[in-house]
Amino acid sequence: LTRIAAHTDARLATLLNYETPPAITARVRLADGGRPVSAEGMFVTGPLIARNVPLDATRGRVAWAGGRIEVTDIELRTGASLAQGTYSMDWQTRDFRFLLTGRLQPGAINGWFRDWWPRFWGNFDFPGAPPEADVEVAGRWGWPWLTRVFVQAKAGPSVIRGVSMDKIQTRLFIRPGHFDGLEFLAEQGPHAARGRFTYSHNLTARAFRSLDFAVRTDLPPDEVAAIAGPRLATILEPYDFNSPPEVDARGRLTGATAPGGAGATVDLIVRSQGPMTFMEFPLENLGFRASIEGNRVSVESLTAGFAGGLVSGRGEVDGTGEDRRLGFDGNLIGAHLGESIRTLEEYSALRAGLPPPPQSRFQQRIAEGRLYMDLSADGPLKDPYNFKGMGNLQISGANLGEINMLGILSALLRPTLLNHSTLQLDTARANFTIEGNRVVFPEVKLTGPRAAIDARGHYRLDAKTVDFMTRVHPFEESRSLLSAALDTLLTPLSSVLEVHLTGSLANPNWAFAYGPTSLLRAIMGSDPGERGPAPAPAITPSPAGGEAE
Repeated sequence: LTRIAAHTDARLATLLNYETPPAITARVRLADGGRPVSAEGMFVTGPLIARNVPLDATRGRVAWAGGRIEVTDIELRTGASLAQGTYSMDWQTRDFRFLLTGRLQPGAINGWFRDWWPRFWGNFDFPGAPPEADVEVAGRWGWPWLTRVFVQAKAGPSVIRGVSMDKIQTRLFIRPGHFDGLEFLAEQGPHAARGRFTYSHNLTARAFRSLDFAVRTDLPPDEVAAIAGPRLATILEPYDFNSPPEVDARGRLTGATAPGGAGATVDLIVRSQGPMTFMEFPLENLGFRASIEGNRVSVESLTAGFAGGLVSGRGEVDGTGEDRRLGFDGNLIGAHLGESIRTLEEYSALRAGLPPPPQSRFQQRIAEGRLYMDLSADGPLKDPYNFKGMGNLQISGANLGEINMLGILSALLRPTLLNHSTLQLDTARANFTIEGNRVVFPEVKLTGPRAAIDARGHYRLDAKTVDFMTRVHPFEESRSLLSAALDTLLTPLSSVLEVHLTGSLANPNWAFAYGPTSLLRAIMGSDPGERGPAPAPAITPSPAGGEAE
């Protein structure tokens, strides 16, 4: 080989290094003066190093004429890899082309490429048999940036960035720093991911530039995140699914070396069946469309099951770090009241690091009630007590008289001339505004077959305390003419018997808004000699025959 290189190209001797001389059979045609015109032959070698790639054995048929080399019947062996095919090269330009089929560990030919090749294939591991591949490698020796590779490959058990797969197959178009996944399929048991991608690497800075992708998958989200990288992992982090969701995703991720710097533009469609959590809040059967652009995440057409009801709405998260904000519009239809309360109690305990509280008989007694609510709010993502918003709610089909504070109100009224033994309330309606740590209720209406209650006040979210004024209309909801007449007659007394609720929901305090000295003034009008009503002492009776809840 050294002698041939001395008459042809001195670089030839640096391309091949043999441990033992090859077996060569050749026929050479010489022109006048002994100048070679063409040659053909066969070669068989043992171990050698071909352009920095160690091979265990090679063989092939060689034909050289007119400045071109054609090698056919190639057989290359290294470890468990076996490739067969052809090789051609222009002796003057040094342009070359391999066509190979067989089984090949991509890392076995790292020496034929710059570091971009091993960097890409370093994300893969094939612990079983090497992948079946059909490969074209073309380029120009000495000009690595002109190299291009087409690969069609199939593999059995494989590992992608630490995630085990049963089978993968793909078609790739590879250039230095660019990897076009024209199609790929990865299967893991009953789950799979399929799609396409284009990966770009900055060769100068040796850093990630961009990733364009379109993927459909039902692989577990944590494994999708492990394969796709930390950017997608951050997006999926708030979600935890009992069974993997179906995800359609397409978009573009960019690194610091890309024009415009690091960023993300992603469109998602997510559908899941069964229980899941979002930021540890329990939901089920989640579905939504989302778009991600930079730091802004917009969610549209969201639907989810909650406590036997249906949640729907939209939302947006924007900003960075501590300045991230959440805005949303949503509604809840037909959730079971008892289950809703239970879920919220367990979620609050979880966020506070406390064990879930035991279920009370109160929750069981109102369990069949249904909750409907509309809510719009905006505020800091990490500060739930600093939101602003508004909404309305309705409760139907519940025995609201079982609520502790209403039971106490019933007990307060029992010794009065109304002698109202039970507040049979089954429906509630309210409008409210969210003002940081307070939910303000300017108007609350509770009704039942025999009575109605008007209320106004606020609830402290952080302290879980209430401050409400309530007024009872004993016969307002009755349909009889007698009841309607009594309600009209007793309207002044309803004003007199207005009650002030303070304290916590678990242990409320009630007091009549009017003391004895102001009773007549409330019924007949203001007394010029009276400067104001004397405050009445707080009364905290226990509901007769009931538990303190």
